[in-house]
Amino acid sequence: MASATHLVLIPSYNTGVRLGDTVAEALRYWSPVWVVIDGSTDDSAASLPQTPGLRIIHRERNGGKGAAMLDGLRAAAAEGFTHVLVMDADGQHPAAEIADFMAISRDNPAAMILGLPIFDASAPRIRVLGRRISNVLARWETGQNIGDALFGFRIYPLGGLLAIMATSRHMRRYDFDTEAVVSLIAPRPVLFLTGDLDAGSPADGIAVIEKKVGSLYGTTSSNDRFKSIRYPDIGHTYTPEMRKEMLAWFERWLKS
Repeated sequence: MASATHLVLIPSYNTGVRLGDTVAEALRYWSPVWVVIDGSTDDSAASLPQTPGLRIIHRERNGGKGAAMLDGLRAAAAEGFTHVLVMDADGQHPAAEIADFMAISRDNPAAMILGLPIFDASAPRIRVLGRRISNVLARWETGQNIGDALFGFRIYPLGGLLAIMATSRHMRRYDFDTEAVVSLIAPRPVLFLTGDLDAGSPADGIAVIEKKVGSLYGTTSSNDRFKSIRYPDIGHTYTPEMRKEMLAWFERWLKS
């Protein structure tokens, strides 16, 4: 029986005959499977099987992996789906793991489920080193021990990912995988302290930042990590009250 909450989403651009094999493998383990053809010019969609459980979304122009994902996510949300498992179209991801990932997601609906690749001795050293650097940066940015920030085989809670992509001009091409995992993990604490007479931080500008950042933190249920205070009749300076608030913030989040 096809799931009404979880689907497999495969973005594809000029993947050739490998796309048909990848989709057939995914359909062996899950239904529904959706494919977003991102402006492909190789007629790869013709290799897809005509079968129940498969939906194909066509984009007229190539926009990048993130843009294809966004179209698929919006369509999935409109159909009432709550989670998407994303896998590459070239057959490198393990379709046999789909059902296990989906089961974990159903037991942990608020969680993002990340795959972790295993490289053997044949993997190019430069590739492994590049991933290590990316992972170190992602861990620093989030404060979390992310196993791999680049491996695209993962499940996203659909609502949170859509909300974050709506607030960002990025995440449209191959920056998608890293940006998505970093953005969906509870972000680092941020404290804004400003005086309402500070010419360098006009109230209107601060209000825009508060709205955007507050909304972003809200998508990850991290509202307590974002705080903004504006002090009346204060210019460009730090007052004892501000310093007290700063120390309390540091004590709360940096105590350990």
